[in-house]
Amino acid sequence: MAYLHLGGDVAITAQEVVAILDLQSQALAEASLEFLEIAKEEGFVHDLAGEKAKSLILATKNRVFLSPISSWTLQRRADLDHLLSGEVAGYKLEKGKSWELEGKK
Repeated sequence: MAYLHLGGDVAITAQEVVAILDLQSQALAEASLEFLEIAKEEGFVHDLAGEKAKSLILATKNRVFLSPISSWTLQRRADLDHLLSGEVAGYKLEKGKSWELEGKK
């Protein structure tokens, strides 16, 4: 089982990761920022970075982490290529559509 160190003394299993967002990206959608504000208000956010947050990690069990570690570094550490490619549980997301991968269910 692979663990992903998020910063400080916090680590989660790679399987718990739902998404990793780059907070330094100019392309971060307004909806993502609204989501972050609501998650903060609801008490789901674990801020591990303070003013130095580089990435947002959405995890299972209604957890959101703000990390000082870049999204690229986190993805490489945990071998989460499936998140960046859109391949999850035998499906691939491409141009807004879900495609079943051959030989996977």
